[in-house]
Amino acid sequence: MKTIDTRGKLCPQPLIMTKRAIAAAAPGDEFEVLTDNPTAFSNLKSYLTELGIAFRAEEDRLRFTLSSVPAGAAPSSPDPVCGVPARPLAAVPAAKGYCVAVRSDRMGEGNDDLGRILLRAFINALGDADRLPDHMLFYNGGVHLALEGSDTVPALQELERRGVKILVCGTCLDFYGVKERLAVGTVSNMFKITEVLSQTGHVVYP
Repeated sequence: MKTIDTRGKLCPQPLIMTKRAIAAAAPGDEFEVLTDNPTAFSNLKSYLTELGIAFRAEEDRLRFTLSSVPAGAAPSSPDPVCGVPARPLAAVPAAKGYCVAVRSDRMGEGNDDLGRILLRAFINALGDADRLPDHMLFYNGGVHLALEGSDTVPALQELERRGVKILVCGTCLDFYGVKERLAVGTVSNMFKITEVLSQTGHVVYP
């Protein structure tokens, strides 16, 4: 059995390490992934599920056997750093859609109160746009807009119901100590956020 020890690693390094190990594996290889990061544990389970790999989950480890090397597990570039996609960007065709990347709890520069009003107006109006984004990404101060008590949650829940994928940075939620208050979207990581940004046709930064 091959052990991938990601304990002590910050997200998204556990996902990158696992992705690289799977890409270099052969059918029949058995793996054990060790992690002490709850966000990374959740991301790893989602990743294996996306690849169609059956796994056994315990408190701090995942075990699985490869019946074949999944097509989605492409070899990664040498020595990736945190947040860099594991696939060469040139190999990923650009999509025709767009995503909205929310990196603050306010819109624009100047008066902070006005900035908060503008960003909430933008999100509430997005549902009436001719074309919805494929993804909405929330990181740094932007994660507060997806929390319980935020007046933007109903609009975001409606967008999610209509097919918009809402990804919220797990590292940011941990930093602010608000993960238990997440009301909409999926806890994600900088690996996935970087992948979405690199593949989308256009990025809107409100």
